[in-house]
Amino acid sequence: MSERQTTIALVKPVAEYLQETSEKISLARRVDTLDGKVLGLFPNWRPSAARLLNSLREILSHRFELRGIFWEEPSGGGPPLMEAHLDEVAQQCDAIITGIGD
Repeated sequence: MSERQTTIALVKPVAEYLQETSEKISLARRVDTLDGKVLGLFPNWRPSAARLLNSLREILSHRFELRGIFWEEPSGGGPPLMEAHLDEVAQQCDAIITGIGD
């Protein structure tokens, strides 16, 4: 009896992350804890993003003693309008979480 060979193609259905493809880009510094920190939450313009980050805000508020929360309302203009003041917000926040709501 002859043996049949089967070929299986593996597909990686995830995007290449910038830190894996470029030496010029590095990840943001991570905080050890959120206790005593100001947390920035930025939903994008997708329908469920605000609900997703609102739920996360509630969970993190119970787990950590946050000094404050900076909430960025989703804008109809999307990323270009948000990018206009990101440096200013980065100065106010110790950690920032962005979210998409697809």
